[in-house]
Amino acid sequence: MDSTIFINWMSARKDRLSLKAALSGYALMKIRDGMRAYTTTLVKDEVLIWLSRYGSSRLKNFMTSLRALASLQIVREVSTWH
Repeated sequence: MDSTIFINWMSARKDRLSLKAALSGYALMKIRDGMRAYTTTLVKDEVLIWLSRYGSSRLKNFMTSLRALASLQIVREVSTWH
């Protein structure tokens, strides 16, 4: 999962849902319903930084939602540099 999926969904307007937000919500719904997915700690941190700047009221919602996605595994970023 990329950070844009989380950001698109977290920044969605309820009165006017964009296609990007709808697709992001659909992907998150599939994960909620059991589809296995992976993201990294870096992605989680990017979303937290974005929310702290632009949507601080949604920080708690994001963390609660992230924990609720049992089939989403958060893995540590692995460096490809040797």
